[in-house]
Amino acid sequence: MYIIKNVRLFTYIGCFFIFWALFSINGFAQEPAARPDVAVLESRFSTNSPIVGDTVTYFLKFDHVPGVQVRPVEYFADNGMTVLERKQLAPQEFQGRIIEQYEYTLQAEAPGEYHISPVTIEYSGPRQNPVATGVEPVQLNILPVVEVQVVTNSPLMLGESLELSLAVTKRKPVTISALPHELEAVLQVSEEPTPIPSQADSGLAGNSEAVLRFTLDESQNITPQQQQDGSTNEHYQFLLAVPPEHAGEYLIPQFEVTYRLSTGEEQSIQVTPASMFVLHPNTPNLTIETDYRYLMTPAIVVGALLFGGLAIFLFLKYRKPRSQAMVVIEPLLSPGEIAHKELDEIQARQLPAKGEFKTYYFLLSETVRKFLGSEFHFPVLERTTEEILHDLQHRDLPDAIKRRVSTFLPATDIVKFAKYIPGFQEADEAMIQARLIVDDSLACHQPQESKKPETSQPMEAASA
Repeated sequence: MYIIKNVRLFTYIGCFFIFWALFSINGFAQEPAARPDVAVLESRFSTNSPIVGDTVTYFLKFDHVPGVQVRPVEYFADNGMTVLERKQLAPQEFQGRIIEQYEYTLQAEAPGEYHISPVTIEYSGPRQNPVATGVEPVQLNILPVVEVQVVTNSPLMLGESLELSLAVTKRKPVTISALPHELEAVLQVSEEPTPIPSQADSGLAGNSEAVLRFTLDESQNITPQQQQDGSTNEHYQFLLAVPPEHAGEYLIPQFEVTYRLSTGEEQSIQVTPASMFVLHPNTPNLTIETDYRYLMTPAIVVGALLFGGLAIFLFLKYRKPRSQAMVVIEPLLSPGEIAHKELDEIQARQLPAKGEFKTYYFLLSETVRKFLGSEFHFPVLERTTEEILHDLQHRDLPDAIKRRVSTFLPATDIVKFAKYIPGFQEADEAMIQARLIVDDSLACHQPQESKKPETSQPMEAASA
């Protein structure tokens, strides 16, 4: 009996492992261990801003390893488009991979802005997870044939003239067949004004009976205006029949505009409600609830940046240096060294050879002006050539430097401000004159600097 019971137990255990192995093999057969290598090569629309009723083509190209059966699954119907035609091109083989191409002819049906993934590439046949790879989302903006917008001069003060018009944008040759001849705006939010002794306001808070009435101006001449994108704009003016008596927010409810296509078919469009604000002169603003939730994300980002900047500032200010590294401060250049460096850079640019004479003479003039101002300590910025030459005449300078500067600066002004074009030899001569002005000025100061050590020797001897 003991042996029989053990045989039964081992039989049950063996049957369990057999069923588990068959289930595992079946699962592995249905779902591969690794996804096949599938890469999307092209995913685009022929246009990203079609008009309702227009056809648009979607191009899809992807490749995969041989022996894998994959297919695109469409999501056009969920995003305002109808598939008119599907075309699959013959597969091609390139460098050991299979390239497949699809073209879809679509019709735009529902206007709106879509951020869609048009298709996904999935395995053929039943799979637990059929998606082989996804397609990057594409921005698509389907434009309506006719777009109507309510235009007012709101907000305005109580007693001012209120204007209203309908701006109609046509993106196809259509005719407006039905337009409301009367519009009403109902008071939504009212505010009690500050009482005035000489005048009492009869406004009632929340008076839903207060309305504004507008009537279509039948005498107006509608002139379509052509736009750069091919659409036309028309403006329909309305006259104010019942002016506002109370301050507050007035709402024009949703209304309908009908238009006729070139084929004779009539369609309609729903115009979204529009608000107008009438302010009372005795109240600073209307108490209108505002949704500030859209400011939370920018506020969090700005707060994080400020907190991070403060933390970095405090860290850099109070941190202890790990090592006393030697800080090498480059010595400041003298005016003469700066001038020579700038002249070398100007000459290296070879501006005269490029025909940029005005830029060449402007840079030469600015370098000489800055050098004279720094070397002889007088202002040169925002000053004319005559003012600079007048200052130089009252400086203790050799006459040769004064004559050279008096010739150089006016010569550069002729090229900078007149239509005179010098020759290459004149341009080279201008560079030579600029260098001579710098060198002569430095030579003028050189004897004065060399005398300083000589005058200090007797003082040192006397102290000894």
